[in-house]
Amino acid sequence: MEEVITIGGVIFDPDTLEHMWDFRNTHLDVLTKSSYIIAHEITRVMNASIAYRMHYAWDYHGNRSEIDPLMQDFISGLTDISGTVIAGDTTRLHIVEYIGSTTPASVAFLLKEPPLSTVYNLYTLTFGTDVWIACGLLILLAFIPLQMIFGWEWVLTHPADTHDNRCQMITRSNLSDTTLFQVEMICQQGTNVVPKSISGRILVLILLIAFMFLYTSFSGNIVALLQSTSDSIQTLDDLLTSRIKLGAENLAYAKHYFSVEEEPLRKKIYNTKLAPKGQQNNFISMKKGIEKVRTEFYAFHCELTSATQIIRKTFREHERCGLKTIPFLSILAHNVIKKNSTFRDFFTVSIRKLGEFGIERRVARKMFASLPVCDKSSGIFVAVGISDCYFVFLLFGVGATISESHVQIAIARVD
Repeated sequence: MEEVITIGGVIFDPDTLEHMWDFRNTHLDVLTKSSYIIAHEITRVMNASIAYRMHYAWDYHGNRSEIDPLMQDFISGLTDISGTVIAGDTTRLHIVEYIGSTTPASVAFLLKEPPLSTVYNLYTLTFGTDVWIACGLLILLAFIPLQMIFGWEWVLTHPADTHDNRCQMITRSNLSDTTLFQVEMICQQGTNVVPKSISGRILVLILLIAFMFLYTSFSGNIVALLQSTSDSIQTLDDLLTSRIKLGAENLAYAKHYFSVEEEPLRKKIYNTKLAPKGQQNNFISMKKGIEKVRTEFYAFHCELTSATQIIRKTFREHERCGLKTIPFLSILAHNVIKKNSTFRDFFTVSIRKLGEFGIERRVARKMFASLPVCDKSSGIFVAVGISDCYFVFLLFGVGATISESHVQIAIARVD
């Protein structure tokens, strides 16, 4: 009599049962589809008949990593081998045995490298420290001769003829006028002050040319920096300390493994950014999470193959640039069989044969996709938002506040 091997698994999409073999919709239940094919081939190597038991949810209860109803099927003997890979966990060893990892399942935080403007002040990155020091020295060294020349021209012309039109074009020798004159030259805005002496005109001409080149270099660097991204987020500690928001796929097993994490850093990430006390947790759907990655400063924990399919459909070419992953859950998925199964040796030998024959590699190549490669990162249009210009608005606000304070002081003196 032919032996019957029962394959058990968990699926989330009812349509999955119609596409277990045709490699369609690989972003849906990819772990079950790939594991089911491997389990099916194992039973074929054994020349056995096949039966199926599929469930539509993972239910975690009580003890760490106990799964019901799939584990219950192994306990009752209704299932012989899993058609869904299961995370390795020592608490399950009294129920099942792990016979091998046959699928390159990968879960991690997916994020885009953030724009530089979200991490640094772009207006200070345009030049290196030595260049900023040189600019400061240039302004300081130019201030002294400018003050001397303006004062000298005023002394020479003002007493001689107070009605001479040239006197109206020569500034008084005070610090505020000279400072304003330099700011006008630095910003390439022009000035109504025209030195009349040859020495004054030569100095102003040299400063205008010098500041013109600095202004051009500054503007060019700003444009380049607006299109640049930061590699400041590389580790889990960076995820915790940065301003990036976190989310995770709304799956039972994900919530479970996040909640039972004992490592201090990972536990802190869960308690502060994924499920803060007194607030709504950040477990959302895959589609919504990937959209947040595309449009916001956001990292989303998910199964990467499923995420890749959505990225290819929804991301523009330049939006795929800078995608990166940061692993979080340190778990490895395996095919399992029931404890003390009489077919243990057959299963073990069969799974090794599938690896030698290349069946596992073929299934993995057709089921699991890598993140899309960006090959058009240049020549893209980058919109500038308020976050990119916050320093300018901050500077404007400080200046307006100081000006208003001086006005109030002047009014108080008049009164």
